[in-house]
Amino acid sequence: MSSPSSAASSTAGSSSVDPISVLVIEDSPVDAKYLSVIAYQEFGAVIRWIEDGIDGLREALASPPDLVLLDLGLPRLRGEEICRILRSSPAGKNLPIIIVSGMSDSKQRELEMLGLGANAYFSKPINPQDLVSAIKSALNTRYIGQQLNESLLSSPIPEGKRRRTRVEPSHLELAADETQKAIQPFGEFGDYSLKGIIGAGGFGTVYRAVQKSLGRNVAIKVLLSEAASDKQLRERFRREAMTMARLNHPNIVQIFDMGEREHTIYIVMELVEGVSLWDAILEENGDPFPEEVTRLIVDQLCTAVAYMHSQGVVHRDIKPRNVLVANNGQVKLGDFGISRTSGAPALTQVHQVIGTPFYISPEVAHGEVATPQSDIYSLGLTLWTMLAGNIEAIPGETSLAARGAHVSPEFSAALEKCYAQKPEDRYSSAEIARLALLAAMS
Repeated sequence: MSSPSSAASSTAGSSSVDPISVLVIEDSPVDAKYLSVIAYQEFGAVIRWIEDGIDGLREALASPPDLVLLDLGLPRLRGEEICRILRSSPAGKNLPIIIVSGMSDSKQRELEMLGLGANAYFSKPINPQDLVSAIKSALNTRYIGQQLNESLLSSPIPEGKRRRTRVEPSHLELAADETQKAIQPFGEFGDYSLKGIIGAGGFGTVYRAVQKSLGRNVAIKVLLSEAASDKQLRERFRREAMTMARLNHPNIVQIFDMGEREHTIYIVMELVEGVSLWDAILEENGDPFPEEVTRLIVDQLCTAVAYMHSQGVVHRDIKPRNVLVANNGQVKLGDFGISRTSGAPALTQVHQVIGTPFYISPEVAHGEVATPQSDIYSLGLTLWTMLAGNIEAIPGETSLAARGAHVSPEFSAALEKCYAQKPEDRYSSAEIARLALLAAMS
């Protein structure tokens, strides 16, 4: 790497010094072009632009650039996680990273990103001179560190001392190494060609894939081999597939297949191109959703829950992370891993609480059996979180109006009935809840 001062003083057409390489991980073509022009004109940089989070992380680990310009709201893997993984990996721990966020300015967010190891943080629109100064500073810091490291390696070894040539990796480095391995090209999986990771949890991983025989894009949820050895988890996974298979509705993720391979079990589902409702909430950064978007989500999500209940299924884990919003505006309810079907034997012990704490209804939190009214409670808090912003606050401690949501008192009252403390005080069905909420919005 050339020194930053020499790189900055050269023109884009100069060949006297090696140009720096800049990786722009940004999903907006307009913003990516703006950043690229600045880096090229000021530093003669060689630009690589990637708009997908996982692909960007893969590129940064496989071929580390001299600088990363990183957006936060990226498809598939957010910028915060990319920064965290890079900083905990040998390939990225000294890599200059400048955050270029499209979210409204937040001092707390800036401090969080700097705490993760980012060199600088900017909110769009970005002043070009400020960005150039930050790039110079980040490159200088790395250049000085490299020079110091080379000096230490070439210095004589004092008598009686021995240079340590191998450093044992920390647990963070090991974790990052496993992550790097995980996002390498995935190869074949029976009739499916795995293309990348969509998401991962404690028990399984969801992959983007192509079904070769039909040429269609799909999502494959694979139970981790360690979890697959647990009979109860394996049965729960199998039941999720069977539950989803019996639900045929445009607002519920469709299942195509289920199978076993190499000591694990997997489910093949439709691939929903879009984001989770939780990611959409974070993208808004606390700002209220447009009224037409709110109406669309309320209508479709309530419709999905009403249909599910009509088929004798209680979801038990309705929350923003389990609601998908497709790029075409269609809302899909997914992740039926802990759902319960009428007449099926229970997989949980008596009084065992299951679900996500904030969204669990009071009666379920006290060990009672989940009912459709329990789902309506979770549905209400999911909609509350969407309207209140990116916090999971207790509704009784603040109001939607205080959070800046543009909703009428009638709508607030209708929503409050969804998450009433007592089941008998809630709506008797999700369909009635849908009609009441939509009527209050008109």
